[in-house]
Amino acid sequence: IDPETEKPVLVSFPVNADQISALAALINFRRTGNDHVAAPFGAGCQSVCVLPYNESKTDMPKAVIGNLDLSSRKVLPAEVLTFTVPFRTFLEMEEDVPVSFFRKETWGKIVKRIGD
Repeated sequence: IDPETEKPVLVSFPVNADQISALAALINFRRTGNDHVAAPFGAGCQSVCVLPYNESKTDMPKAVIGNLDLSSRKVLPAEVLTFTVPFRTFLEMEEDVPVSFFRKETWGKIVKRIGD
């Protein structure tokens, strides 16, 4: 995506448990408190689009873990959920990558089991 010509609103990651843990840690990295991730129940499309879009309109948007409903679970791989953030939150998280846990030994061990 070229942010100069396109205006993304949301970024959604298909993730496993290790990746959710990493993204949850990353969104909380520079923020105070620890309540910046939500896992509200809703239809798959609601949890990937509507709820994160509503968060994008707030001052401190939360990430939304989605695809918890059984209708979407039946068509996704068993280990996959989604982690969706507003684009501006994604940019904030991206800035923190170089100074975050991604450079630590613990993450190096976890990433080996994630594979490609």
